[in-house]
Amino acid sequence: MVDQPGLEVAPSTPPEAVLHFPSTLKSFTAREDKYFVRISSEETNSTVLINPTQTLRTRRSKKKIILWVGILFIVIVAVAAILGGVLGSRRSGNSSPTLASPSPTSTPVPPDSPRLNSRLTASGWRINGGFFKLRVFYQDQSDDLRFSEYNNDGRGWARSQKVEREGVLSITGMGATSILYSDPMEFFFLSKSSFLSGSNFKEGTTPFGGVDDSIDSYPLSLHSKSRLGTYWPYIVMQKPDLSLHLVAVTAFPVWQNRSLGISALEGTALAVVPQSTSYDNPNPAALMYRRNDGLLSLCSLNFNLTCNDMGVATIDLPQTSSFGAFAVARKGDTKNATDMYILYQNASNDLEYSHYFGGSWEPGQVANALKNADPSTDITCLTEGIWPGYAVMSSAYDMSRCYFLSNGRVREVGFDGMTWTDMGEVPLE
Repeated sequence: MVDQPGLEVAPSTPPEAVLHFPSTLKSFTAREDKYFVRISSEETNSTVLINPTQTLRTRRSKKKIILWVGILFIVIVAVAAILGGVLGSRRSGNSSPTLASPSPTSTPVPPDSPRLNSRLTASGWRINGGFFKLRVFYQDQSDDLRFSEYNNDGRGWARSQKVEREGVLSITGMGATSILYSDPMEFFFLSKSSFLSGSNFKEGTTPFGGVDDSIDSYPLSLHSKSRLGTYWPYIVMQKPDLSLHLVAVTAFPVWQNRSLGISALEGTALAVVPQSTSYDNPNPAALMYRRNDGLLSLCSLNFNLTCNDMGVATIDLPQTSSFGAFAVARKGDTKNATDMYILYQNASNDLEYSHYFGGSWEPGQVANALKNADPSTDITCLTEGIWPGYAVMSSAYDMSRCYFLSNGRVREVGFDGMTWTDMGEVPLE
């Protein structure tokens, strides 16, 4: 901080007042015996001398001159004070100015909002009367797990609810799936020790925040960056050696697990979508993942706990892009096949999608609803749950929804088979 110039008063005979200035205006001097004003400049090396006593000799004239000199002195002091403050603050460089500018105010982040880089997952099922419900899970600012539930029967979104589990890994991978036979929904995640953990939810039986799942009794150690791909009865994860591992229930309620013999990119996104509209043996489901070279690859899961190679998708995914996928029943298809869609992030942080109708992957149209995603956001999409004798997948697109982070909040978009619609933020309250 450079000292601000000010008024220096030094006793002398005759008395003299000297004012120093920070710019071209160097000094002002008033002497009672001479009655003159001297204004000097170091930059121009010049002095202007005003001496009113040469023509004014009377006592009255003398008083007038003193009065005018005094007024001029006061004016120059005021100007000097202003210039001194402005120029002094400019000269101070990186030093703090005399008057600090007010710091911009920031909007407080709600504690139950998604944490930075939170993973996302969603699952849902149809209920009586043609209605459906779904839940979207995420991790909040305190690393607690939360979900928001939506009912399309007019109730809409409910306030977000905490999952009653502790000791959760920060930025944990997560996956949710509907089990219409027993527990309507199961939710899986990683513990702080990177073991696979879970909670299940059964309306009217378990607390709304869920209870511990039986998967906790089968300790599976995973890579700390493992994502989870889920669609009942399959759960796919990544082991510490980067291999993909499958856990499934093919004979309820026994968990089975085995390696798929696939090595994948560290922390690869994972998605599992049904290839059949009905839950019948062999119950094929497409697993999407990134190979070690980053290419998007697919294989077909089945009740034999194997994954038959489906080749590489002709989709150019940026190296850091996540992806989500969903399926809808192929209308009029006699083989109960599904149409598959994948949503991913491009280099501009906007989302794009491609679809698979049984031949090859084709890019979809650019959509404004898919813009303004947060960089490296996680992406998850919803496929309705199915169960033998209870629910067969519909060809309607009313449940075709995807979720990603935008401005730090969970954003929902819907697809009607042709266009995407921005459905706004998932409310926290």
